[in-house]
Parts: sequence; C-alpha cells; structure tokens
Amino acid sequence: MKNIIAKIKSAYPVSDESIRQLAACLTPMRFPKKHLLIQEGRFCQYAYFIETGMTRSFWIVEGEEITTSFAWEGSIVFSMDELY
Repeated sequence: MKNIIAKIKSAYPVSDESIRQLAACLTPMRFPKKHLLIQEGRFCQYAYFIETGMTRSFWIVEGEEITTSFAWEGSIVFSMDELY
C-alpha cells in the first residue's frame, strides 16, 4: 500500500490511525493486462486503489474505443454511473 498511502497523504495530512483503518477494509487483488474492471451493463460495487500498474478508461463509440482517462499508481478507479 506504499503508493496508495503516499498519494493520499500528498492530498491531505491523514493520520496513521486513519490509514490503518482504511487498510483494514481493503482486499489486495491482482489482475492481468487488459482485464476489464468495470463493464457496461454490469453494476460495479467496488472502488479500486491502484498500487502498481495503470488503467485506461474508455467508451465504445460506433465500434471504436475512445479513451477518456488514465489512472496510475496511487490513484483510485470506480464506475462513474454508480457514483451518481
């Protein structure tokens, strides 16, 4: 969780106790390259903190992938539909 903690603390001075409580709620997972974390038409109940690697978010428009954003180590990825 080194990269995640560093990213959080760079944004706000979070206490070590708060970090400990957050870490207790997280489950480490690994995914292969090109794995789809969030898929159209499927409810996504999770947010993903990226410790290593990166993700690309995209829409499919008229059969073509249109990249909307990238997320890298220390970032968080989640479904915008479920946010709202």
